[in-house]
Amino acid sequence: MWKSKLFIIPMILGLGIFLFSCVGSKEYTISFESNGGSEVASIISDGTTSFTAPQNPIKEGYLFDGWYSDAAFESIYNFKSIPSENLVLYAKWDLVTYDIYYVLEGGNNSLSNPYHYTMTTSTIILENANKEGYTFLGWFDNDNLSGDAVTEIEEGTTGDITLYAKFELSMGIDIALITDGGSISDESYNQAVYEGMYQYAVDNGKTFAYYIPEQSNTADLLAAIIVAISDGADIVVLPGFLFEVAAYYAQDLFPDVTFILIDGYPHDDAYVDFKIGENTLTVYFNESQAGFLAGYAAVMEGNTHLGFMGGMPVPMVISYGMGYIYGAYYAADELDVTLDFDDSTYTYLGSFSPSQEFVMLASNWYQAGTEVIFGVSGGANLSIIIAAEIYDRNVIGVDVDMSSMSDVILTSAIKNMSLAAYVALDDFYKGILTTGVVLTLGALDDGIIIPFDTSRFDTFTQAEYDAIYADLVDGTIVVPTTWNALAALLTALGIEANTFSEGNVTYVVN
Repeated sequence: MWKSKLFIIPMILGLGIFLFSCVGSKEYTISFESNGGSEVASIISDGTTSFTAPQNPIKEGYLFDGWYSDAAFESIYNFKSIPSENLVLYAKWDLVTYDIYYVLEGGNNSLSNPYHYTMTTSTIILENANKEGYTFLGWFDNDNLSGDAVTEIEEGTTGDITLYAKFELSMGIDIALITDGGSISDESYNQAVYEGMYQYAVDNGKTFAYYIPEQSNTADLLAAIIVAISDGADIVVLPGFLFEVAAYYAQDLFPDVTFILIDGYPHDDAYVDFKIGENTLTVYFNESQAGFLAGYAAVMEGNTHLGFMGGMPVPMVISYGMGYIYGAYYAADELDVTLDFDDSTYTYLGSFSPSQEFVMLASNWYQAGTEVIFGVSGGANLSIIIAAEIYDRNVIGVDVDMSSMSDVILTSAIKNMSLAAYVALDDFYKGILTTGVVLTLGALDDGIIIPFDTSRFDTFTQAEYDAIYADLVDGTIVVPTTWNALAALLTALGIEANTFSEGNVTYVVN
């Protein structure tokens, strides 16, 4: 009898283990209904642990809003829970609302044109904009106003949309701007000068137009000038040195038209005859003062390892560099700090175009300890920015506010071209514009500035900036414009005169 009982006990234990293993090995399938979104594979759960949510599905025009236990979306599923049965989870979606932006160039939009839409919005038929003295030619999806006009936004479209109004003069214009082949939103010369012209025209009820040549060669620039004058322009604004040759010929061809050449000097193709016509005003800027502000700000911000990279050793670039040197050492003298800044980190690249070689050079400087580089090198500044982003260092931009290009832009030494255009136009229509001369704008005229609102300063304050700017305005500080003058001022600050000189700065490309 005892033997029988002993035999039965193992059988019961074995049966219990078998039944437990059957229960423990139960599997549950979790299926995902994406409701029009991308497919999501099912998950198998052993019923003993929770499971990780799958990667969110994608559905064009919608934003994923979670997995729900029911098709009515009343109960969001908790992925920390342990499944005890097969499940179907349902994706909930929210429609994305997109924005429509209208660039009107002084015109007025139709009240019927919406500013928002979703992909389920019925097809939007765009209504015409209007502008006094102009005929509306259509909406375009690019700021060159090229290609086919956009007449509708079809149902099912997604993404934010920017539409540009194109107008044609139905009457003569007062003011014309010719771009150098770039757009008026180039974050450079064209945009800065356009904004000044636009603001003046709006403030004073003047008709205006801008013209974008096919290319930036002299023939195309001159052709655009001729079109603008045939449209009735009394005054033509030309932004940048690319217009120097075109302005040289235009001022003679059209003696009754006034030309404003910003940051350039008229000359012939051979660079032999340099001439400002009696109907032309050439506007320059005090680059040495702008460079001074850049150097001063860099050191006041706490930087002591500085660098300078110019494009070509032309007068404007050299002036920026000399001002930068003096500003940096002037601030160092105020703060009683020692700078690591000499001709070993002061160079001319030999080009205004970006290059991997320049990325490597800037990288070497940053690796060796340089904290900030003032880039006065046009497109080559992109190379410096790339290196700064890699090594988490800073760049100081030039000519225009470059803060939107990268978070590594500490500040920019700006030529206030918008103000120059506005003031020149104002003087012209007041009958007090002096032509046939060079006008140089500096701190006294607010012609050079640092954009404090968009600068990334942690230490340098607005009050400190205002104080040093006032010293430039009243002549307390005179920034050198020659190497000899710079050497004398550095010597007065206790810096070796030969630390920088015209002869010992380096050139990357010969």
